[in-house]
Amino acid sequence: MDVGMLCMKGVSSFGNGDPVRVICEAQGMEVRMYDGLSSQMACLQAYYKHRPKVVAQLDAWIDQYVDTVSSSRGTVGRGAYMRGCRYLCNVRVGEYARVIDADRLTDGTILSGGLVGTGVIADHFIIAEDASVTDHVRMSHCFVGQASRLSRGFSAEHSLFFADCEMAEGEAVSVFAGPFTVSHHKSTLLIAGHFSFMNAGSGSNQSNHLYKTGPVHHGVLERGCKTGSGSYVMWPARAGAFSVVIGKHHSHFDTTDFPFSYLIEKEGKSVLVPAANLCTSGLARDEHKWPQRDGRTKEHRTDRVHFDLWSPYVMQKVARAIQVLKHLCSSGWHKTYEYQGVLIPKEALRKGIERYQLAMDCYWGIASGDRPHSKSR
Repeated sequence: MDVGMLCMKGVSSFGNGDPVRVICEAQGMEVRMYDGLSSQMACLQAYYKHRPKVVAQLDAWIDQYVDTVSSSRGTVGRGAYMRGCRYLCNVRVGEYARVIDADRLTDGTILSGGLVGTGVIADHFIIAEDASVTDHVRMSHCFVGQASRLSRGFSAEHSLFFADCEMAEGEAVSVFAGPFTVSHHKSTLLIAGHFSFMNAGSGSNQSNHLYKTGPVHHGVLERGCKTGSGSYVMWPARAGAFSVVIGKHHSHFDTTDFPFSYLIEKEGKSVLVPAANLCTSGLARDEHKWPQRDGRTKEHRTDRVHFDLWSPYVMQKVARAIQVLKHLCSSGWHKTYEYQGVLIPKEALRKGIERYQLAMDCYWGIASGDRPHSKSR
């Protein structure tokens, strides 16, 4: 052991029970983290504030757990390795964890197999099993989930990163990053958003201020979304599952009824191309790569992760998309159709119905010729 200072100051819960101002930077959707936190439990805490009895019960459970781990004495587990660290205060280090050349760690927990590397500064944190935080990362009030990796100068504040997230060089503020959220670029800022299975392109950015009212807005890019290089979204906004967001968007769109779509900018307007992402090889690649990149041990997986593209939730949205597009068609033929902050070109609407119907046929295992009323469509 080679540590400049390893100390305790009073009683500490080592990050357990600390509130994280996630999703809404201006408070209101706080999640209290603890060293067994799952993405499902975090969702209950963040989105069920309108159910005070539920929140009270969750708080009671967390309080009970915090009481069991709080202590005036820190611990360094069996087989843990610590070298070249400058300052560690109120820190609990799990079995076989490694802390190498860290700069400053305060009020936090590193669970078994976790790695903290060169130049890291972390305050009020929890690093889960087999996760790594290295290369001058700066973070405060953050949870790093199992097998997640933060590196190369990434900075984060009041954010949650669940299983197998990978963050490098960019910045996150008040982010709920569900499993397999990825950001690799210096110029990328993720702020006040809920993501999962998401890949952020270089220069991706969001705004939660609306330029006047302060940081009170937030948004959701549903499961499997991607953002193109230089993309921008002004919250509040919501994008449907497995969509691709390209360009700059100020229209506060809601395309949750249209999964597998392209959302592009054209002449300053947000244009939706429904179901366009169903025709890309990248979508099939994503479904296969996620299970292969799961770095968690099989014995203990906190987050319950569903890898399939064709979940009942997503296909319910596909069915809804077909209804909406057919309703827009029934309103008469126009050059473009407006729906919840986006414009849908006439030709894209027609192709969207066909592609969504094909997706439904594949999901139910129905040959197109056997579909009821297929000939009259």
